[in-house]
Amino acid sequence: MKQIKILAVGDENEIRDLSGFIHLIITKFPEGCSDALIRSFKEDIPSRLAEFGYRKIYYVSNKESLDYYEDTSEAIVRLQEKENYDIIVMFSTKLNKEIAGYTSQKIRFPVIPEVTSVEVSNGSIIFIRNIMAGRVRSLEKLIGKAFVLVSLGKSTPTKISDTKTVVESIQITTYPKVKIIERRAKKISAVKLEEADIIVSVGRGFRSEADLKAVFELAEILGGQVGCSRPIAADLKWL
Repeated sequence: MKQIKILAVGDENEIRDLSGFIHLIITKFPEGCSDALIRSFKEDIPSRLAEFGYRKIYYVSNKESLDYYEDTSEAIVRLQEKENYDIIVMFSTKLNKEIAGYTSQKIRFPVIPEVTSVEVSNGSIIFIRNIMAGRVRSLEKLIGKAFVLVSLGKSTPTKISDTKTVVESIQITTYPKVKIIERRAKKISAVKLEEADIIVSVGRGFRSEADLKAVFELAEILGGQVGCSRPIAADLKWL
């Protein structure tokens, strides 16, 4: 493998920190290069990341940020079709695991999770993982292409190359499956039961909502408030 192309995916801090992990690979392949996909783009980000030597920094121009895994997945797929990367690197977070699993089915990449280090021997890339609760080290040789999820804290910022960084944009069409159409605040009772001296409690023994009338009358006579068990409020919604 004389040439290798790597894509780092994440926010600004993740892209910065992943440079150390990528450096361990790229330095062994003189013709290799690494790009980055920024989830949330700001105009001053490229200048702050320029020192790390990414060849290209991509961002999605028609989305302020890639907040949903579908959005990030589509962006990765588009870049893979354009650049044909060998390795896609992300930190091993809950969201990134979801993105990797979802996207791997589209681009036919295996996923190598919880990678702690990487070695290059005789032109072969070997990823190192801790398995069996950290008691055993697993060495996994890269054959073909792969998603690599790096364990948090296992990569620190390092200059990848002397390449001058170029900024490019792409567009995506995926929209989140869940759309917020309205927000309603939870209704709060005007009466705070914890401040009441007397509480007349309603339980599941009542057969109908009409029976509650007698409870309210009793509470009024006693100068108290009406409370209820969870089934009355949550299931029957009488109160």
